[in-house]
Amino acid sequence: MIIAEEVDPIFWTGVLGSERLTSTLLDRLTHHVHILKINGESYRLAAR
Repeated sequence: MIIAEEVDPIFWTGVLGSERLTSTLLDRLTHHVHILKINGESYRLAAR
């Protein structure tokens, strides 16, 4: 499974309404995964 996210995880606390729920959800999603943070120009935005 690949999840691409451009939103800061702090945003999800506002959406879900609970720091505990957000922490639990992110913990379950990121357990045994490799997180790749890619910096640089966006190819999608450059094409506009």
